[in-house]
Amino acid sequence: MTTSSCPTPNRSRIIRPEDRRRALEAAYAGSFGTILIDGFARAAWRTARQAGRASLRVGLLDPLPEPDLDDVAAEGDRLLAFLEPDAEVRDVEFGPLSTA
Repeated sequence: MTTSSCPTPNRSRIIRPEDRRRALEAAYAGSFGTILIDGFARAAWRTARQAGRASLRVGLLDPLPEPDLDDVAAEGDRLLAFLEPDAEVRDVEFGPLSTA
């Protein structure tokens, strides 16, 4: 039996080490997506559904400029329309990345 000699991937090219730990520890139901802006991880997201309402909850690693927030919200709307086509209401919510 041989073991792989592949090195551990260098994720610091897309996410700062301190942010990677925060993202991995975040309470995003164990399943979340990462939002890249200009090639760097800047937020994590998850969806929630309750009583006909679908929400995309975006946890920011750091504050984002307004134009980036607008772009993420627009892309989030499109993502929710794809993932939750039957939802009566769809919204995108922003907040700090939470580990609680």
